[in-house]
Amino acid sequence: MKSRIIKNTLGGALGNAIEWYDFAIFGFSAPITAQIFVSASDKLNALIYVYALFAIGFISRPLGSILFGYIGDHYGRSTTLKLTVWFMSIPTVLIGLMPSYATLGMMTPILIALLRLAQGIAMGGEFTGSVIYLAEQAPPKHRGFFSSFGYMSTTSGILIGSAIVTLNFHLFSSQTILAWAWRIPFLFSIVLCLIVFYLRRHLPEPATKKAKTYNPILLAFKHNKRAMLTAMGLNFFNAVGFYTLFIFMVSYLTDILKINTNFALKLNTYSLVLLMLFIPVSGYLSDKFNRKAWLGLLTVVLLIWMTPAFWLLNTHSIVNVTWVILSLGILVGLFQGSLPLIFVSLFPSQTRASSLSMSFNISNAIFGGTAPLVAVWLLSLTHNYLPLVGYLVFSMVVFLLTLALIPNAQLASGIK
Repeated sequence: MKSRIIKNTLGGALGNAIEWYDFAIFGFSAPITAQIFVSASDKLNALIYVYALFAIGFISRPLGSILFGYIGDHYGRSTTLKLTVWFMSIPTVLIGLMPSYATLGMMTPILIALLRLAQGIAMGGEFTGSVIYLAEQAPPKHRGFFSSFGYMSTTSGILIGSAIVTLNFHLFSSQTILAWAWRIPFLFSIVLCLIVFYLRRHLPEPATKKAKTYNPILLAFKHNKRAMLTAMGLNFFNAVGFYTLFIFMVSYLTDILKINTNFALKLNTYSLVLLMLFIPVSGYLSDKFNRKAWLGLLTVVLLIWMTPAFWLLNTHSIVNVTWVILSLGILVGLFQGSLPLIFVSLFPSQTRASSLSMSFNISNAIFGGTAPLVAVWLLSLTHNYLPLVGYLVFSMVVFLLTLALIPNAQLASGIK
């Protein structure tokens, strides 16, 4: 029994990790790809263009949520997981083969945009499909812990991406990276894709998902509209916070605070390690205590800490920068660990994949994909970090208000 659960957890979680590696390396590579994929008069404008390409990857996620949500509810959770890995890895490899702006001109950003759209379709089904699978196949008393591996694997994939990009800077000179070495993280995706497909090829269906649902999308909009809006509200800070504090943060440290790129990438990697390690801790604790109170407390702590954290970053002290970034890794890890089962608990089994995929990915398209772009825009407009902090605080307030509306009994009962 235990070996089966572990095997299924690995299959569901590790595939998610690799897909998020594919998606995240574009963001981590932004300081370099801004000099390759676009033409701009200054570095800040080039970053805006590249983060616009990053945001495009989120636009198609609602389309992917409809496609893979339907597949998950009608054909099965495991079918979704076998398909999404190919939908993600092939565009990633093609980005790694892309000629520069100097070679193709405007065709380069246009082709990159199309490939990012393809990646977004894959991500529309991957994370939610993985989280649902992990929660449904887990023992009832430990669903918070096992479902937290959805976020843990997401972070581990992003961590691998951060580590690979960091390793590139360690092994190659800036000139070599600009010339060709920037392609390595993208091309490495095909190796990871083959490993993931091998792990997922025989994943069984969870016991909670046995019958086909023939009109899951129609049923989702008919019966789950309020729950879908609730999921979107819960995902507001999750999306804005993560993509601002961990994806955009490298650019903030290097281009705004003028901190060494190699150091910034290493520090971000250490922060992601802490984030990854504290996610299952939070998932475990959520099985022991009141999930609603636990999440509310963590959000309030983050809300109070956000303004002094950015003030300390802007002292330019390496010591202050280091412990602020690491503290954010711990706090956001504790916050995220309790979220997956709450998302899954909002919806009934027959329409769970469609409902959660659509609400989660629509909110990510609106709030997550635009977060780095909004961050750069606010900084370029005001040359002050306070509006950016204000946006983060506002997203936390929305989360707290949404969380307060969910009955305690619903969050404690797990899933049906």
